[in-house]
Amino acid sequence: MNIPVSSNTCLRLIKSMEISVDDNLLCIGIDDWAKRKGMDYGTIIVNADTGRPIDLIDSRNSSDVVEWLTRYQKIKYVTRDRSTSYASAIKKALPEAKQIADKFHLVKNLSDAIQEEIRHEYRHLKQIYRNIFEATNFEKRSSTAISDLQDMIKVNKEVSFGFTEKEQKFLQMTTMKSEGHSIADIARKTQTNRRTVNRYLANGIPPIGRTARIDYNRYIGEIRHMCGLEINPTAMFRSLEKIGIKCCERSFTRWFNLNFLNYIHKWNRTYPDPLKVTAPAVWTGFIPSLRKFRILVINPECGVAKDTGECSKDKEIADRLVNAVPILSRLRTLYMDFRNILKGQCANQLGIWINNAQLIGRKQIDRFCNGLMKDILAVKKCHSLPVILDKYTEPFWLSKDISPADLLSLCRPYPDEKMEVYRVGIEVNSAVIKGVINDRQELILPMNSQ
Repeated sequence: MNIPVSSNTCLRLIKSMEISVDDNLLCIGIDDWAKRKGMDYGTIIVNADTGRPIDLIDSRNSSDVVEWLTRYQKIKYVTRDRSTSYASAIKKALPEAKQIADKFHLVKNLSDAIQEEIRHEYRHLKQIYRNIFEATNFEKRSSTAISDLQDMIKVNKEVSFGFTEKEQKFLQMTTMKSEGHSIADIARKTQTNRRTVNRYLANGIPPIGRTARIDYNRYIGEIRHMCGLEINPTAMFRSLEKIGIKCCERSFTRWFNLNFLNYIHKWNRTYPDPLKVTAPAVWTGFIPSLRKFRILVINPECGVAKDTGECSKDKEIADRLVNAVPILSRLRTLYMDFRNILKGQCANQLGIWINNAQLIGRKQIDRFCNGLMKDILAVKKCHSLPVILDKYTEPFWLSKDISPADLLSLCRPYPDEKMEVYRVGIEVNSAVIKGVINDRQELILPMNSQ
C-alpha cells in the first residue's frame, strides 16, 4: 500500500486501539489463539451475533477467563471448544449460561482421532499397498507374457507356412529340371529369380532364418508400446538404441519384419521420446503423507477434479487401501455419519452413533466418545434443560444405572399430537411482582379470551 511507516509502528497503533464491548452481550464465542505456536497461547472473545472479536486475554488460564466473564452477567450462550478449562470457567462465572460445543471443534477432534489411528497403522498400510501394487503388476506381466506367447505361436505358424511354400517351389524346380526345362523357363514359371533357381538346384533349400545374437525379447515391452504408436521400424531402432540395444539397424529391421508380419505403420508420425511412458513400474514405498491420507480417507470427494471428474494418483491409492482394509472403510463411514448428524441437528441419533463408534474398539475413537459423553453431561449439569417425558420413559431418566448414551437418546422432541397448546398471561415472564416471588399456579392456566 506504499505506507511510509515500519511494521512495528503499525502494530503499535493497532495495539493502542480500544475495542468497545457491548455491556448487553448475549452470545459470545471463546477460543484460544497462538502467540507463539506450541509455546505461548492467549484467549480470544468473539461476539457471536456480529462475528467480530471484542477482546483478547493474555493467557488461557481458567482464572483469567473467569475474571473476564464475571463482568458480563447478561451472557446467555457461550460457544466453545471441548477444553475442560474453558468449560469449568464458564460454569463458575456464568452458571446460568448455556454452553455450546461448536461443530468445527467436534469434527476436528474426530478427524484428529482418526489421524492418530491411521498413524499407528501407517507402516502396516505401506506394506499392504506394496502387496496390492505387486499383485497388480504381476497380473499385468502375466497377461503381457500370454499375449507375447500367442504372438510368437502365430509367427511360427506363418513362418512354417512360408517354409512349406518354399518346399513346393523346390519340388517344382527339380521336376522341371529333370524334364529338360531351361533355367530361364523354370524361373519364369515359378516366378523366381534365375540366381535363386540356380542356388536352390545347387544347394537345396536355405535355412529358415539366421540365429540372432541379440535377445530382442528383452525389449518386447518397449517394441509393443511403439507398435501401438504406429512408429516405423527405423524410428523404433533409434529409440531402442538410446536404452542400450546392441545391434545394427538392418538386423533389427529383419527381425522385426519376421516377427511382426502384419504390422502397418505411419511414416509421418514422429515422437521425440516415445519410450518415456514405458518406464517399468517400480515400488518406491510411496503412499500419501499422513495428513493428506487422512483427508482422502474421511472425505471421498477429495482428490477428484471438478471439471473432468478425474481422480488423482493419491486418491486412487487411498481408495484401494480403503477397499482392502476394513477399518479404514469403517472410519470413513463413522466420520461421514457424524458430520451428517451435526449438519442435520439430529441429536437423538448421537447416542446410537456413540454406541456404533465404541464397537470398533480403537483407543483414540473410544477416547473421543468418552470425552463427548463427558461434555454432554457437563452441559446438562451447567443448566437445567426442560425435558418432557411420558410415564414409560420417566423411570429410565431417573435411574442412576443408565448410560450417558442411553440418557442422551431420551432427549428427543415430544410428539405434537400429545401436547396441548394455549396462551397464558404475560405475567409468567416476571420473576417478581410487587416484591412477591411470581410462582403462582394460576400463571400457567389458559388466559381469558377477553
